[in-house]
Amino acid sequence: MDRGKVVGVLISTITTTLFLVLGSCWIADRTRRWETPRLDPGRFSVVRHAGGAGAAAGWTMMPVNLHCPHCLASLRALQRSRRAGMGPELIVLVVDQEREPSAKSVAALRAETVWWDRFGVWRGRWGHRLYGEVLRFDRRGQYIETLPPSTDGSSVALEPKPLPDGKEPP
Repeated sequence: MDRGKVVGVLISTITTTLFLVLGSCWIADRTRRWETPRLDPGRFSVVRHAGGAGAAAGWTMMPVNLHCPHCLASLRALQRSRRAGMGPELIVLVVDQEREPSAKSVAALRAETVWWDRFGVWRGRWGHRLYGEVLRFDRRGQYIETLPPSTDGSSVALEPKPLPDGKEPP
């Protein structure tokens, strides 16, 4: 075999192996049984809590990485779409940060309720990975759904959506 054919076979073998490894990782991740999200302040560090009135209408939670400009823009869009005192209470969940967020970082979020995911529950236990997604919970803290991150600057997180049969409205 000439040198060109050997290199071609080697490149093909490496490419196929990498594809199979990546596919195996994807399948393992997709078949893993993740925890259903639930509001449990005991699993997170409550950094700021000045709200409370929205609990009767349920909660929305947005995971935010403080170093991600898209996360912060999505958070601002969600905050702009909210009417004061109306709808579910917003919890900003600071994720993928080893140290507790500074008071300055928390103030920059302009949110009434900020939790810090100190133990990586959002990613490691719930299996979520999309910054800026919006998780919806009813008034009892039971998980309803996850909405994708906004791509156009608008927010669909607060649009009323019917719940599955047998559930109370948030």
